[in-house]
Amino acid sequence: MTSGNLTATYVGSFTGNINLSGAVVPAGPTVSFSNNPLTTGSPSTTVSLTGMASLAPGNYTVTVTGVGVGGPTVTRDIVFTINPGAGPTITVQPASIAVCSGANASFSVTATGTYQWQVSTAAVPTFTNIGGATSATLNLTAVTAGMSGNQYRCVVTGQCGSTTSNAATLTVNVAPAVTTNPTSLSVCSGSAVSFTAAGSGTPTPTYQWQVSTIAVPAFTNIGGATSPTYNIASVTLAMNSNQYRCVITNTCGSVNTTAATLTVSSSITISSNPVDQTVCEATNTSFTVAAAGSGLLYQWEVSVGGGAYTALANGGVYSGATSTTLSITGVPPSLNGNRYRCVVSNGACTPGVSTGALLTVNTFPVITTQPANVTICAGAAATFSVTATTGVGSLSYQWQLSTDGGTTYNNIPGATTSSFAQASVPVGQNGYRFRVIATAGCGSVTSNAGILTVNAFPVITFSPVTVVCVSDAAFSLSASPSGGAFSGTGVSGSTFTPSVAGVGPKVITYTVSNAGCQSVSTRTILVNECAERHLTLSQYPAVIVYPVPNNGNFSIRLNTDLYTKLNIMLYNSMGQLVKSEVATGLTYGSVIPVQTFNLPNGTYQLFLTNDERGEVSRKGQSIIIQKF
Repeated sequence: MTSGNLTATYVGSFTGNINLSGAVVPAGPTVSFSNNPLTTGSPSTTVSLTGMASLAPGNYTVTVTGVGVGGPTVTRDIVFTINPGAGPTITVQPASIAVCSGANASFSVTATGTYQWQVSTAAVPTFTNIGGATSATLNLTAVTAGMSGNQYRCVVTGQCGSTTSNAATLTVNVAPAVTTNPTSLSVCSGSAVSFTAAGSGTPTPTYQWQVSTIAVPAFTNIGGATSPTYNIASVTLAMNSNQYRCVITNTCGSVNTTAATLTVSSSITISSNPVDQTVCEATNTSFTVAAAGSGLLYQWEVSVGGGAYTALANGGVYSGATSTTLSITGVPPSLNGNRYRCVVSNGACTPGVSTGALLTVNTFPVITTQPANVTICAGAAATFSVTATTGVGSLSYQWQLSTDGGTTYNNIPGATTSSFAQASVPVGQNGYRFRVIATAGCGSVTSNAGILTVNAFPVITFSPVTVVCVSDAAFSLSASPSGGAFSGTGVSGSTFTPSVAGVGPKVITYTVSNAGCQSVSTRTILVNECAERHLTLSQYPAVIVYPVPNNGNFSIRLNTDLYTKLNIMLYNSMGQLVKSEVATGLTYGSVIPVQTFNLPNGTYQLFLTNDERGEVSRKGQSIIIQKF
């Protein structure tokens, strides 16, 4: 034994408090008192011994000493015996049990003694005492799944020791719960389908599939359908709208999944494909499809530039994108070359896809560059051009000509390109008008008229002096029509200067334009040396004075080309110089007028000199002035 209890009693007539102490011989156990000190109000106490397991069987003495306050000390010996022996015998062991979560459970032992139930859990594998569990039966209320697997035992204690029962296991089963519900399916007739369910719970649940039909709405078991997955190899149209659910069962109960609906559609057949359409821009058009099947849905698609088809939505130029007819309002040129098809589906069967229909959008021609007026010279080439565009397709052209100022136009045979060209145009086409008609798939447009101006080349009349002397004075050149320009050696403006040109044949050119049409005519002027003009002053007829006599006014004609100036001096009969002047800028044929109105009648001496040739040349002559 590990502990024991003895009783001590307060006796006698002593009325004070008695303090107790105790000791065991031989030493070992510890002595304690339930009431210490003893008083007149509590005259007895229980002597407890602990730590007695180390004692061998035999007799032992407990000496209790009482010390009275103000009184004597008294000792008493209490003899106790340790007998050899064992713990109580358990005749009925606790049994393992299985219950459902939330239920009550109990474990029992049959034995004589005191009881202490213990538990071992997964978290605390060592058996530990359960507070308050000190009866032969352990009752557990509303057990939880977390308690499953716990082990319970009971320690039964008697006078000579303790006996521990076998451990009993608590199994807590969990009611079934649906973890996966079957999913509704939409399929085509003849397809294979599967419905799947899953449940949790312990023990592992079993499965039973049920069906509800239009003919039998109540759910009924499907024979042999006891797996988590229910397979139908080939559905029929008669199965349309059937509902399927699964009953999941274990020892703690049953639970139903939600019902999944089977929608069975008939197969899809395209009975009429959309056809190609050719329209003008800004007009309306449509594509139509026809199909056979049940629960049909329509989705029109477009392929741009030969690319992949993409689904259309209503909006913009499109309407009816999910109906049997796709309508396109105010077709823009940008849709040219698009292909349209319809995908017909019912959510179950393989979609029916129509063939693609081509949309050709013809456009109106637009002239972006009008024919320009053309001005040429007679005999030149002339070209009129137009720039036109059309959004789709190609353009054709027809040039027309008007010879009456634009009142009447006639087609020009063969003039069917964007340009009309002529070579060597005669002046007779001056004022003609040219225009073009550009035609595209949706109509024609007529250009503005380009006016052809054909200017004639001027006809030059040019007849200059053909032979001159190098010493001749400059002279004017003339030609018709006027307004042209002279060029050549010795020419300045319209003046020809022989001395500048020099001796020899000189080509003179006259160039004149009429609105850019230029004509050129050349003539040759022969410039001779004319040696007979190389006379000195003293040689006749280098200088001729006239008239003689005169009235005071006379002239001097220079018939030589050796001099460009003359010193003129006039002396009277007395040898007096009465007039002196210098004439410059002289050429052959120059006439120098001399005025002498202030001189009286008489005979005078005229002297002419020149020093240009490195020597002084002289000429003297008498002049008679006779005024009437």
